[in-house]
Amino acid sequence: MADPLTLSSGQTLRPGDSFGFDSSSINYSKELYSSPGPETFDGLRFYRMRQKAGDEQKHQFGATGVQETFDFGHGIHACPGRHFATTEIKILLIQMLTSYDLKLKDGHKRPTNGLDEIWWIPDPTAEVLIKSR
Repeated sequence: MADPLTLSSGQTLRPGDSFGFDSSSINYSKELYSSPGPETFDGLRFYRMRQKAGDEQKHQFGATGVQETFDFGHGIHACPGRHFATTEIKILLIQMLTSYDLKLKDGHKRPTNGLDEIWWIPDPTAEVLIKSR
């Protein structure tokens, strides 16, 4: 069994503890996501960011980077299965969008996000109606 780890801040992590950090400074960075701003949905945002000379391989779903994302870790700790995982996610999304109709119940709005330990997730009790095409 591993020993507890005391950080320089004085906090102690014990075996089995969950921890995380606030990545909103990356996800909502106005420097990285300037036009439109990070709060505005832009389905072509990362495509356009890759059009900049020298950035053709950056801003990919499975890419890692010190400034851009920590979704899959970075450096020697980057997830070795991230490209497989991103491909599976894309296949699932394509299957859902091409084979099913999805909607919220009439009169319902998008569920609010909630914090589950260290993850922000949509309300797990919300209902989505799914119909095969």
